[in-house]
Amino acid sequence: MTKPNWSKGLRDAETIFRSGLERADPRSMICRTLSCEGNTLSVRTETETASYDLSRYDSVVALGMGKAGAKMAAGLEAVLGDRLSGGIVAVKKGYT
Repeated sequence: MTKPNWSKGLRDAETIFRSGLERADPRSMICRTLSCEGNTLSVRTETETASYDLSRYDSVVALGMGKAGAKMAAGLEAVLGDRLSGGIVAVKKGYT
């Protein structure tokens, strides 16, 4: 009788686990959902897409709160870059 290849199963389980963590990460979620080309901000869900012409606004600010707020704001900053004028995010201590 041959031994089962546990190391492959463990590697597969770890890959699945890490994929789930990445999918649930607030920063990654924002980066998957939002995109910005030129002055157009697009917001995509599994069923719809909405687009916003950022040139119509004097400034774009981020406002947020909650434990995931800091990571979501980091995702927003990654997508918008210099288009993000500023903002404030209040999070529980230790969730930066």
